[in-house]
Amino acid sequence: MNPTPTGRAGRALLRRRLDAASRARGTLEVKLSRLQEEQTRLRAALDELTARWRDEVERGERWLLRALLQGGRQGLDLASPAGPAEVTMRWTSTMGVRHPGSAEYRPPAADAARVDTGTAVAHARAAYRAAAATGVQVATAAAAVDALAAEAAATRRRLRALDRRVLPQLRTALARLELDLEERDREERAGRRLRSSPGTGGDPPTSTPATG
Repeated sequence: MNPTPTGRAGRALLRRRLDAASRARGTLEVKLSRLQEEQTRLRAALDELTARWRDEVERGERWLLRALLQGGRQGLDLASPAGPAEVTMRWTSTMGVRHPGSAEYRPPAADAARVDTGTAVAHARAAYRAAAATGVQVATAAAAVDALAAEAAATRRRLRALDRRVLPQLRTALARLELDLEERDREERAGRRLRSSPGTGGDPPTSTPATG
């Protein structure tokens, strides 16, 4: 912290600093509350998406086993697409924190050379595409939760610094300065009373010699 200000101007400065720190604390509390609310919402969505993704993966594995039994490994190779899938990420911001907001999964384009060797292959493909699309949403929500959690932790650290160090130091410095100024005021008032009391200050009294 900067050197403690002194005098009446220092008192005004300390009051402004204390007011600014108190307002900053209030702002951080609001920010932390909103971050926690959004974290709660995203975690609930993440749990739901994760459960759905697992179900879709299990469904895909069951159809994949049937496809292998129907057409073997060669049948799967013939049914596999040549091109890649694509994912488009869209970003958003929560209380100044930039994080993934949504994502779009696009499966590989249709391939004229692809040959399905049985109905199980088509079912497996559909199940795995659904799992891939849900998996993208899981990753998006998880990344958002992590980003918000990191910012919430940083906000808590700032609040602790204000509560444990900044605000107590400012309050202590202001209280000490208030006491110092009060003591000065008392001394000044006592000095004025002393100077204005009869028999104090001015020229000393003179005596007139007696005659006769």
